[in-house]
Amino acid sequence: MEENTETNRQFECALDLMCRLPPQNVEENIVKLLEIVPDLTDDLLASVDQPLKIRTDEKSGLDYLISDYNRDGDSYSYYEGGLSSVYFWEGDDSLACAVLIKKVNGNNARSKGAWDSIHVLDIEERGRQAYYKLTTTIMLYTVSNQGEVGSMNLSGSLTRQDERDGPIDDISSHITNIGKFIEDMEFKLRGSIQDVYFCKTKDIVNDLRSTQTLSKLKKHRDIQGELFSQLKGRQ
Repeated sequence: MEENTETNRQFECALDLMCRLPPQNVEENIVKLLEIVPDLTDDLLASVDQPLKIRTDEKSGLDYLISDYNRDGDSYSYYEGGLSSVYFWEGDDSLACAVLIKKVNGNNARSKGAWDSIHVLDIEERGRQAYYKLTTTIMLYTVSNQGEVGSMNLSGSLTRQDERDGPIDDISSHITNIGKFIEDMEFKLRGSIQDVYFCKTKDIVNDLRSTQTLSKLKKHRDIQGELFSQLKGRQ
């Protein structure tokens, strides 16, 4: 009993640590972590989402995304849709779906970044309605080096769950329902990321650092003081 409690505690601590580390280094970090706690290998690999990788089909020349959801042994199937891939499979009494989206910005030598979206749905048909349970993980990073401004590495990840019902007239209704559900979830998470990462980081940077020189700041304060004195003299 005590051994199970200790294992659970290690597992929770490992997950918490992985959530705090940059998502672009997940593979490297999880390998190091598993060297410390090898008994957690299966649980961690099943629980920690990793950034999506791009491969090219040898026959068609098209790019596709690889993940646990389209892996069969050491090979991967793919959906011919560029950098977004969709996979369906059947469960015991339900249908499951994974929608993978990857956006990479690496054309600028002074900045690079990536956005990985992993959407996993459980689908249960209930007569003329379908129940959808969506688990979404967003991983992103942006790295820039702007010369005098300096370098920046901003990264993070969010995981959220939601569920809803949708009408179904035929099998194609699932496409409409799933597409709308994922679109709403991504819009919601983009807003959360904007507030949690970018706005908060901007506030911190503005409080700690100024791009203006000390002479410009002094001149600005002198002008403010002069205006304040003139306004005070008119009272």
